[in-house]
Amino acid sequence: MKALIVATVYGFVESFLKSDIKLLQDKGYKVYVAVNTEIMNHGGLDGLDIELVDIPFARSPFSSENKRAFDLLYNLMENEAFDLVHCHTPVGGVEARKAVDKLAANGKKRPKVIYTAHGFHFYKGAPVGNWLTFYNVEKKYAKSTDVIVTINHEDYILASEKFKPRLNVRYCPGVGIDTEEIAKLSGNADRAAIRKGLGVPDSAYLIMSIGELNDNKNHEAVIKALHLYNDKNIYYVIYGEGPKRKALETMIKSFGMEENVKLAGFSEDAVKNLAAADLFILPSKREGLCVSLLEAMAMGLPCLTSEIRGNVDLMQPVKLTREDNFVPLFKPNDPAEISGKIKFLRENKAVSEKLADLNKGRAKDFDQKKVTARMSEIYDSVEKMA
Repeated sequence: MKALIVATVYGFVESFLKSDIKLLQDKGYKVYVAVNTEIMNHGGLDGLDIELVDIPFARSPFSSENKRAFDLLYNLMENEAFDLVHCHTPVGGVEARKAVDKLAANGKKRPKVIYTAHGFHFYKGAPVGNWLTFYNVEKKYAKSTDVIVTINHEDYILASEKFKPRLNVRYCPGVGIDTEEIAKLSGNADRAAIRKGLGVPDSAYLIMSIGELNDNKNHEAVIKALHLYNDKNIYYVIYGEGPKRKALETMIKSFGMEENVKLAGFSEDAVKNLAAADLFILPSKREGLCVSLLEAMAMGLPCLTSEIRGNVDLMQPVKLTREDNFVPLFKPNDPAEISGKIKFLRENKAVSEKLADLNKGRAKDFDQKKVTARMSEIYDSVEKMA
């Protein structure tokens, strides 16, 4: 049997889909992976027993480059006669399903098709243009999909009500994290050494984020919040690379915060280094179900996040009094609210510790073993289709 995993960029598969690859291999599939191998390639798929195929997808769905990518993907599907296609990301997901439709129209073998939506681009509060473009495209290609998998409850409800896949819509709790391994990382980490390597004093209050430097990840909101807070003993470290690096550097310099805000770039040690932080913060405008947030929760960190789909599935309030709770959510476009919540947690250690405990317990619901069991059952259900 042959299975094809399709995603727009190499880095997505490298970061999130290794467990799916292994699961398919355990089920007896020879696994092919079709991605743009030039984007976010850190070599994480090296050594895996897969056939890696370079398909030059563009990240923008409006790019003319995707026509060539489609032709190459269709030729791959025609030549290999796959039994299963599991596609991810908006561009990879659409081009894969278009190719499957063309196979069927040309009388070729039609593989079973699973599409995992890692956060629809249309959601409560999304720009109207997102609904006009992405919603209609997904509704169209849902009919070409055997199973749609969603990773948060808002997307599951929407897809169940509005889309008509050939079999059904399923919920899976993200891509999974290894909570046991993260606990080991936390226990073995040298907090003082990590801080020294980052140039952060032992006595400082250290906030960390992990995420690409792009508009959606919204790191500037936290930088603005810390500028409002105006405390030189607060440091903020962001792990990630991306197109907004220069803009963020300019903002940091304009605020005179070069010493306190550090763009640490991509690091394989980013999760381990969370052990040196006092707070994790995720200010994204849009998420499906954020892995870095789950990793921080499993690490036993208090977390503050934007009040958006996915994040609200994870965050739990801390009881303060009979009538009052601390809710670790904020509006992503409100630096003043972010600043106030950082200040509250910094000044209320007991609340911060309670939030950390809640997070660590909640993260176990998204452990890799549970996710793998769910995906295994989904794969089996598709295999049984007539």
